[in-house]
Amino acid sequence: AEALSELISRFRRDGSACLRDALGHFLLLVAHPASQRLWLAIDRTGTRRLFYRQRGNELLFGSKLADIAR
Repeated sequence: AEALSELISRFRRDGSACLRDALGHFLLLVAHPASQRLWLAIDRTGTRRLFYRQRGNELLFGSKLADIAR
């Protein structure tokens, strides 16, 4: 939880540029309603896969195909 809190703080301060230096395994979605933007990111090593699917106004994402297969 501490690492996530730090990443959120860095994202607020530096925007998506903070992801260049992020370490560890992660799959992250950041929504910024004011700008109507989404950032969907995966760690640099790509040890986990990223699957995503748009269905109408929904964006489904996950590290397994089953996460978006509903």
